[in-house]
Amino acid sequence: EIEAIGSREELLRHCAKEHDNLLFGMYVGADEKDSGNNIVSIGQGGLTLRNKEYYTSDDPQNVMVREATKEHMKNLFVLAGYSDKEAQDKVRRIWKLETELAATHYSMAEQRIPEKNYHKMSVDELMKACAPFDWKTYLKDYRYDKTAEVDLGQPEPVAKACRMLMSAPLEDLKDIYRWQIICGAGSLLSDDFAQE
Repeated sequence: EIEAIGSREELLRHCAKEHDNLLFGMYVGADEKDSGNNIVSIGQGGLTLRNKEYYTSDDPQNVMVREATKEHMKNLFVLAGYSDKEAQDKVRRIWKLETELAATHYSMAEQRIPEKNYHKMSVDELMKACAPFDWKTYLKDYRYDKTAEVDLGQPEPVAKACRMLMSAPLEDLKDIYRWQIICGAGSLLSDDFAQE
């Protein structure tokens, strides 16, 4: 299915319809400031290693985890049928995008500060905050078209993710999607995947 996607718009429409978010997270949950109501929450995401320090720190432990993760990603792409070189190229492109995105992510400590992670706004305000990404179309394709307000948890990382979705090469975005599918399906695939 991913192979047949020929445009950025088609990719975003497909991801929305499948509820597969490439570079940010989105879910419906209780409004932190109005627990009697639910709200669409949008926050940072899109990193294989959830903690930004794995991407930005040169601490020896972080470097070791980073390199082991890249090798693991390459091995899974090979198991999925790509040549060693194709797998290495995919990992390099994915890692480049993830590292760029990680630079804007909130640290674990910042994520624990409630007032820093709650920004209720209208969909029109979301459109302005994350231009040129078309949130109205994305929410409609997601089947959240009745959404009037959202909580934009971490504005800077989400805005960066939206700009990247509109500017990164289509094939790189498709590689991220391929990787997310492989990761998500690992337990359903052969023992080789589970043991990797």
